Amino acid sequence: MLALMCTVIFIAAAAYCGLALAMTMRGRGAQIAALLRDYRALQDHRTFSVRLTAAAPLGTVGACKPRRVARRAVRRVEAGRCDLQQRAAA
Repeated sequence: MLALMCTVIFIAAAAYCGLALAMTMRGRGAQIAALLRDYRALQDHRTFSVRLTAAAPLGTVGACKPRRVARRAVRRVEAGRCDLQQRAAA
């Protein structure tokens, strides 16, 4: 008898949860549809971007090389340090 009562309570709780879920989905249907539309639009934009970048001719891709920055000459300070260390040791 206890098992039958627990089963009935469990079924009633599941039905209540299903009803609450259905009411929530019904009330928020427009928002859920908007989210799905945004998701599909972003997915389409992503595939369009991939097609756009994949279809670029190789000549234009090679022309867009990063600019090389001129390196400044660095003076060696180690020679001066050696002289000071040798003077201190003498």
